[in-house]
Amino acid sequence: YGLPGLRIGWVIGPPDLMQMASAVQSHLTSHPSSITQRAATFALEGHADVEATIDSMVGTFRQRRDAIVSGLSQIDGVECSMPEGAFYVFPDVRGLFGRPLGAKGRIVNSSSELCAYLLDDALVVTVPGEAFGMPGFVRFSYALSMDDLQEGVGRTQEALRTQP
Repeated sequence: YGLPGLRIGWVIGPPDLMQMASAVQSHLTSHPSSITQRAATFALEGHADVEATIDSMVGTFRQRRDAIVSGLSQIDGVECSMPEGAFYVFPDVRGLFGRPLGAKGRIVNSSSELCAYLLDDALVVTVPGEAFGMPGFVRFSYALSMDDLQEGVGRTQEALRTQP
């Protein structure tokens, strides 16, 4: 429903599992804000304009997903699988480690170093896989305009071009 920043959701399952989930959740989070609850209620009530908006968003995000996967997959040393959900990709970048990258021949040995390099040299913001317990991977969001996405992918391709 286009509410990713609002952090609202639910879980459905067997009663014994739900009792355990409730016990854990009650110690980890507080309640969602009233604004978040109203937005979710509106979305879930099934208004015609909400359904049309959702269909449009799904199509737009599919185009963005396909564009970023295609662009990143063209980079030697990057393996980018097709995500089935969310609004980001999480490619394996270990094939870039220890290789001279970009015009300056910068060498990186971790996804954290790679993210710092992309920020400094390509002005592309990414999140290292270490933040998710997945060293060697990098998170790229595609929750932006297609023009900005294409520019960012182009900058990334140039920055990660390996030296002969």
